[in-house]
Amino acid sequence: MYEQVDYFADHQPDLGRKFMQEVEANIELLSKSPFLGSSCIGMSGKASDLRYWTMAAFPNHVIFYRTEPEQLTVVRILHSSRNLDILFDAS
Repeated sequence: MYEQVDYFADHQPDLGRKFMQEVEANIELLSKSPFLGSSCIGMSGKASDLRYWTMAAFPNHVIFYRTEPEQLTVVRILHSSRNLDILFDAS
């Protein structure tokens, strides 16, 4: 996530800050309603027990998270063009 913030900040200084604010707002939303995101059932590897949520303001960025009793754990925030199967199998 911080790599993406740095990338945005290098190209448009305010965009890095906006991205970070959107990530925080989306995580807050998911913490209140964790089942808003879709299940990753069907994905291979370590992603199969996760859920995912696409951020409206940054529609190419996806938050992957795990729901647990009383806790939401963000696993990764990735650009949707990445090869997700390879990334999750490698983690």
